[in-house]
Amino acid sequence: MVEEVIQHLRKEEVRYYKLFTQRTERSNDRKDLALFDAYRSGRSFKHENENALYRLKNRVFHDLNLSLYMQHLENDPSYIAFQYLFLAQTFRRRQCYSIAYKYLKKGPKHTLKKDDAAVLNSLYSEFISLSHDLPEIDLHFYIEERKKSEVQLKQIQDIDNVLAVLTHRINTTQSFSQSNFELQAELRKLIERYSDAETLNQSKQLRLKVYKGVSHLLLREKHYRELEAYLKETYDDFERNSIFDQSSHQTKLEMIIYRINSLFKLNQYKESLQQSELLLEQLKLYQAKFRNAYIFFYFNAQIINFSILDPNKALGLIDEALLEPAISQNPQHWNYLHIDKTQLLHQLGEIKSALRTIARLTQSAALKNMPENYRMKVALAQIMLRYEQLDFDQLERELHAWENRYKLILDQDEHQRERLLAQIIREIIFDLNEEKQGLVSSWKEELISFANEEEAEDMDVLNYVRWVKKNVAHPYG
Repeated sequence: MVEEVIQHLRKEEVRYYKLFTQRTERSNDRKDLALFDAYRSGRSFKHENENALYRLKNRVFHDLNLSLYMQHLENDPSYIAFQYLFLAQTFRRRQCYSIAYKYLKKGPKHTLKKDDAAVLNSLYSEFISLSHDLPEIDLHFYIEERKKSEVQLKQIQDIDNVLAVLTHRINTTQSFSQSNFELQAELRKLIERYSDAETLNQSKQLRLKVYKGVSHLLLREKHYRELEAYLKETYDDFERNSIFDQSSHQTKLEMIIYRINSLFKLNQYKESLQQSELLLEQLKLYQAKFRNAYIFFYFNAQIINFSILDPNKALGLIDEALLEPAISQNPQHWNYLHIDKTQLLHQLGEIKSALRTIARLTQSAALKNMPENYRMKVALAQIMLRYEQLDFDQLERELHAWENRYKLILDQDEHQRERLLAQIIREIIFDLNEEKQGLVSSWKEELISFANEEEAEDMDVLNYVRWVKKNVAHPYG
């Protein structure tokens, strides 16, 4: 784990760590710094003694954790509140109740800045515990305050729990089952229950959770016009009421990204591009600490819009994005951009270049860590391109290997479309007699019945519906 953490540090964190470790000892022969530098540059670190290496790794990991904690402690009000809570508990155990009380009183003012009901609840509980030994504490006041925070915490957790389960199921199954629809209905009821003005005005965190719930529902139901209007109204409301700050900046970025994608779905490409520039400006705030996590979404916004307005410019943007370390080192983003590039090259009729791009993807280590159904769809897209290249010998070999490799998941109902497309391709490689032509036509209609061309755009690496309309009506291109 220590190697992985070191490779993901920011420059300022590296600098702080080295200053932190040299606070007690300055030497040119520091094995801990040598190990740190080796892992930072991606090199292995050799040591003559395996046990000594194990101890050294633990020492570096311990110091690194302390360094990161110290560096970022002041960045989040909740961290500061927890620090005072810890100190209060430390002195309470020593029976220094007056000191513990003074520390504890510093906590809530920091927690209230972030409106963190969970931390506030912990602080109130400590006040109540401390009141057993310090009668001057107003016990009834803190009991009432804890009751209020527990109500807020339950409201937040109710929405959060349903959202978490719903998102997890969708991400793991890649489909929307009946149980997910039931969860969606439960989420809608919770939002209706907690959306009255009085309840929302009591808690910033609840307002943020309600926003997440509403936007999630509208997105899942593909109500893009309503989603865009809701995002605009909510963004302006949060700005007016100072809901946005450093602790909620990621929610602000997410809101802009959702609006970018909604405007794109509504064919409002110029407005979508304007929002992408707003996103870029917002990434510069707070010492650009969120840039690495969100820069991909800026490039993606530019690429999807220019894929319609100027496909060649979109191709250039993909190459530019791949030069960004934060993107090139993220396997999911790297994969996504190579799929984008494949789609654009295919759109421009550059089949050989599209095949080279997708071959780079299928042979990459980044793809191996992706879910099996994702890898299956990428491999099928390569077969679709191979057909358009008219390389039928290679196509037969790849199709046979694909069917054997993914046999188990192809038997699942959610992959009926892939099975149908593979059957169609297997038949249209050869000259079709009248009977076969009728069979292929029926498969084509069945495939189109599962999802229309617009829906397929969001589901497929290469749009199956568009592809069969082009290639099955006129085999061999």
